[in-house]
This record gives sequence, C-alpha cells and structure tokens, in this order.
Amino acid sequence: MFLFLCFSFFGKTQDTTLMILIEPSDSSIVPQLLFNADTATAPSLKLQYLLKAQNYLEKENNPLSLFNVYTRIGEIYQSEDLHDRALPFYQKANDLPSPPILENQKMQLMSPIAAAYFELGKVDSALVVYDEQLAYFEKKENYDGILKTLQQKVDVFLKIKNYRQALDFNLRIKELVEANDDQKHLAIIYNNIGYNFNFLEEYPKALKYFLSSLDIHLKKLLNTNPSNTATKGLDLAILYANIGIAYNNLDDSKNAINFLLQAQKSNTSKKSDLSNSYIQHLIATIYLNHGDVYNALKFNNVAMSNAKKHKELYILSDTYNTAAKIQQELYDYELALDFYKKHFALRDSFALLDRFRKQELLQQQLLLEKSEKEIRLLLINQAVKDQEISTLQFQTKYLESESEKLKLNSEKITLEADKQQQELLLLKNEQDIKNANLLNSQLKAQKAQQELVLIQQRLLTEQKGREVTEAKQQEQLAQLETEKSIAEKNEAEQKAELYKKNQDLAQLQLEQEESFRQMIYGLGGLMGLLFIMILSGWYYARIANKKLAAKNKEIEEERQKSEQLLLNILPLETANELKATGTATPREYKMVSVLFADFSNFTKISENLSAEKLLYELNECFRAFDEITERHGLEKIKTIGDGYMCAGGIPLANETNPTDAINAALEMQRFMQQRFLKKTKSGIPYWNMRIGIHTGHVIAGVVGTKKFAYDIWGDTVNIASRMETSCETGKINISSETRALTNGTFDYTYRGEIEVKHGNKVGMYFVAMDS
Repeated sequence: MFLFLCFSFFGKTQDTTLMILIEPSDSSIVPQLLFNADTATAPSLKLQYLLKAQNYLEKENNPLSLFNVYTRIGEIYQSEDLHDRALPFYQKANDLPSPPILENQKMQLMSPIAAAYFELGKVDSALVVYDEQLAYFEKKENYDGILKTLQQKVDVFLKIKNYRQALDFNLRIKELVEANDDQKHLAIIYNNIGYNFNFLEEYPKALKYFLSSLDIHLKKLLNTNPSNTATKGLDLAILYANIGIAYNNLDDSKNAINFLLQAQKSNTSKKSDLSNSYIQHLIATIYLNHGDVYNALKFNNVAMSNAKKHKELYILSDTYNTAAKIQQELYDYELALDFYKKHFALRDSFALLDRFRKQELLQQQLLLEKSEKEIRLLLINQAVKDQEISTLQFQTKYLESESEKLKLNSEKITLEADKQQQELLLLKNEQDIKNANLLNSQLKAQKAQQELVLIQQRLLTEQKGREVTEAKQQEQLAQLETEKSIAEKNEAEQKAELYKKNQDLAQLQLEQEESFRQMIYGLGGLMGLLFIMILSGWYYARIANKKLAAKNKEIEEERQKSEQLLLNILPLETANELKATGTATPREYKMVSVLFADFSNFTKISENLSAEKLLYELNECFRAFDEITERHGLEKIKTIGDGYMCAGGIPLANETNPTDAINAALEMQRFMQQRFLKKTKSGIPYWNMRIGIHTGHVIAGVVGTKKFAYDIWGDTVNIASRMETSCETGKINISSETRALTNGTFDYTYRGEIEVKHGNKVGMYFVAMDS
C-alpha cells in the first residue's frame, strides 16, 4: 500500500505571537529587551531577554504586555520540543485578567496549548481544549475558526491512527463547507475524506471522493476562472497521485499508471510537496508488482537518477531497494546484492543522522534550561542587591551624621558584590567550557561508535548476501539430487523386473528339462504306455514353448520401453553412444539457437488452482510444445517450473536452426493465444507467455554418471534467458545475432540494447506475430 497525501485548510499552525505595544512606563529598559529578543537568532539568547522583560513587567502588572511575553517564551520552549516547559507559560498567559482586547487572542492560544498536551501524551486534555475553542467559535458564529478547530481535531485522530473518528469529523467539515457553499475548501475536504477511506481499506469509496475532488477542481474552478483563489492549497499533482494510488489498490494498474503520469506532468510547482522522483518510483513499483520487469527497470532508473540529482536521499534508498528486486527477477544476483548494499548503507546513515539530530536537540534543550537558570539567578542576585541598597537608603534618613561613612560602606559593598559576581560568572564560564568540551568528546566517541556499527552492519549485509547466494546454489543442487534419485529408482526397478523375468525363464527351462527326463525314465519302465507318454510330452512341450515365447516377447517389450525411456531423456546419437561405450563425450557447437519460454502471471493465477488442475494445464501446454519442437527439428532440454527450454542445431549441427527456432516460437505463441482466448471467454483466468531466443556457441553433453540429464552450457544460454526476461507478454524477443542469421525471413522491430556480462551490450528485436 502506498502513502496518500492529505491537504490542510490552514497549512502549518499559525504563529500565535501577538505584536501588542507596551504601554509607557518608568522601566524604559523593557522595549529595548523586547527589541533585542526580536533581533536575536539563538533561542537561548531570545529566552534571556524575554525572562528579563517578564521580571520587569510582573512588577508593573501589565496584562497586555505580559500576555505577549508569556506566549513568546512558550513558543521558544515548544519549538525546541520542551512542551512541559512551554505549557506553564501558556497557562500563565491564559490565566491573566481578560480585558475585551485579550478575549480573541486567548482563544487563538488554545491551539498551541492543545498541541503541547498532545505532544506530552495527554490526548484527552488536548481534545478538551479543542472542544472549548470550538464552543467559543460556534458561539461567535466564526466560520473560519470552526473550520480550523475541526481540522485540528482531525489531525489529532490521524496522528493516533483513529481513522474512523477522523472520518466522522471530516464528514462534519464536509457538511459545514457544503452548507456555506464554500467552493474554496470543497475539493480539499473531498480529497481528505478519500484519504480517510483509504486507511480504512474502503478503496472504492476512497477513489470516488478523489475523483469528485478532481471534478470540482477542474470543472467548477479552473474552467470558470483559472486564477480563482479557491484553488489555493490544492496541489493538482498530489490529487492525481492519490487517484493513481487508489486505482493501484483496486488492482487497476493501467489507470494507476495513467494518473501517476498525469501527476508527473502537472507537478511543475517548485513548492510542491511531491517530487517527480517519488512519482516515477511509484510507477516502477506498480510495474514490478504486475510482472513487467522491463518497464519497472526503465522508470526506476529515471527515479534513481532524479533522486541523485536533487539529493532526495530517502527516495534514492527506496529506488536502490526496488532495483535490487528487479535484478533478482532478471537473475543478476551479483548486481542485486550491490543495490541491496547501497540501500542498507543509506538506511543506516539515516539512523545515524537522526541520532545526531536528537543529540543536537537535547543539547539545545539543555542550553535553554541553563539560560533560564542563569537569568533567574541573576534576577535573584539583582533583587538582593536592590534590597541592600534600599536598606542603606532608609538608614541614611536617620543617620545623617554617618552618611559619608555609610556611603563609603555602600560603595565598598557594591564593589565587593560586583567582584563576587564577576568571580561567580568567571567560575560559571569555566565550568561551561569544561561541560562543552566533555559533551564534544562524548559526541565524537558516539560518532566513532556509530561508524563502527555501520561497518559491522555492512559486513553483515555482505555475509547475508553470500548466504542467500549459497542457499540458492544448495537449493539447485538439492533439486538435481532429487531428479537423480528418481531416475536411479526407476532404473533399479526396471533392472529388478528384468532380473525377475530372467529367473522365471530359467525356472521354466529347468521345468522343461525335468519333464523330458521324467519322460525318458518312464519309457524304460512303462513301454505299454509309450503312446500316451509321447502325446503327454508333446503336449507339455508345446505349452512350455508358448510360455517361453510369451516371456521372450514380454522381455523384448520391456527392453524397447527402456530404450524409449532413454531416448526421452537423451538425444538418439547421445543415447547410442552411451549404450555402446558407457559414456557420452561433451561436444562443442559453433551455432546453436537457444529458446526460453516462460509464463507471465503464472504464480498469481496458480494460487487459485488445485494441484491436479495446475499439473493438467502445465502438461497440456508442454505436450504441445514438445510436438512443436520435434516438428521444427529442435531438441527439448528441460522444463523449470513454468519455464520451457529447447535448442536447435544439437545434437546434429545444422545451418537452419535460427529460422527453425523462430518458427517454433511463433507456433508456440499462437497456441498459447488461442488457449488464452478460449479460457478467458469461459471466465477462467489464464496466463500468457514470453519467449527469448539467442544464437551462439554452446557445449552440450550428459551431466553425471547416474540419472543422466542432457544439458547445454555457455554465455549463449544466459543471454537467451535475458532475452526472455526482457520480453513483453505475448511477444518474441530475439538477439541481434539471431536476427542477423535470419535477416529478410521475418519482420522485426528494434527495441534497444540490454547489458550482459563483462559490460557487453546485445541488441534486441521483437518478431512480428504475423511473420
């Protein structure tokens, strides 16, 4: 499932800073402190100025100015994720006496208070604050305020993944917008409702609202007045993307890709939240999920290139992961492993960067807390100093005679206090430097440790890659061993049966000889019964001869069956050589055309078929393929699951095998198309087929000494396999070498090159089906 994008009516939470002028007072330092806070860039420095201003204003009891300072201090803490520190200042601002001028500002303050409660995990408290804000706006009949508060409640429910409750409030917004005939927000709320239905997995309803949003946007707004401000906040590219994703969730890949391409075409705004790299990667993923590896590779490569160009690292990581899956489908496991390494390396770097960001945030939070403590300590010291000066001034009224002495003492005390204050600040600065150096050392140590963990993870990834490759090799070896065991068992059963029949024949011959000896012995003792015994001997001999003839015939039939079985496994020439010498010598062939055929969507369709039905369908297809290959002089090599492999020009070399292979491929495709049409007309899902052909040098021979298997090896076999995987459904994809050897015989369509081993490239051509 892909991510849908939701629009907000008001964008980010509005800045609640209220620019209220401070009334004139004797403390002329306050305006200067506020000015310094406005111009300061570091949050800790802003906080220091505002805390000093707070101290002066609390003495003056100025609610308007205090409201401004409290909210600004709360915003600083909230921006640094110190929500527990921000909340008391927001509450102080809310608890101030409420002159009419502050009533509306206090209602605006409800939003950051609710946001602070939510971030502290107090969802119920946040919702209570929003309800209070909503009741106020409803009482004032403030449409924009009601709309904004309802949207904020929707955002809360989306964040806690309560999509049903979010949908209820979005439907309430929809009723409000429709009742006010608010065309500005109607398309947005339809999109947001579709977003809710998607997460509830009600995909038809989600698509319905997305299309309604598009219809309103295009027909009622753009066609009437393209510059209408009603379109503000609605990104057409994101809307097209949402529709494309909805179609994909409904398994309609054609419409999904069409709308995603529209999204890419419409995505011209630099301020858009959607990137073309993201759209191209979505298209590649859809193609891959539907078995179209060629188009998946094309779009994923474009997405990867754009992500690199615009430094979109998260999308780049996803394209690496998708590229690895595509190369697995193309059986290029080495390249797939390289992409997996790049994907894991980027993902690990994200975790490292996230940790550094958290450390920087923690350091900033500690700095803010330290600044607050320092400024409060300074304010306390200043208060003590003011109190001492006040006491001294009071004493001078009653001790005029000692005024000069007290003045000197006062100056001395002031100087000593300043000296102590400077020493205290110096000690604090030295301690801050030590703490900063210690924190810097800890960060460097953590960075080194993270780099070590990253290296270990890369090593582990490489080890897992090798384990995957070894597991696949072990699986292939196990399959070969299983095939060998079955052939050995069949051979042993045939030998045992042949041995039993020879034993029966020998026993029959012994019985015949015993009967003859009994006849001779009886002749000497029973001359009177000579005629009867001769007839009896003749009768028994006739029966024995019939049995012997029947046994010989049965043995001959079994021998012919064994030879036919051998011919089904091996070509005639190889079988004769194996019978004559006991071995088969591998042979080298200069020109052999290798044909690979593979069913598309086989895995998905076969999941809904019983084992008997699946084997019946495969047998029907492969029997037809066997007849076609034999008719065109090709040699069947083997079947691999739903794949079929044959070759022309072996075991007897010839010059016509490229043409023979293409003719056989055309007949196979016609057979599959007729069967596909017949099945689909009956409402039965069925698969189509891809075929790849390449002509070149191979080595052919018998594998092993038991369970003989005739096979071929060489780069020609690998390239033929790549021709098949790079083919489109229902077509025949041949290499440039095969085309050169059949030039003028068929109609071709050039379709570019594909990279094979060692950096070489091979051209590809589609063969016209009506050739």
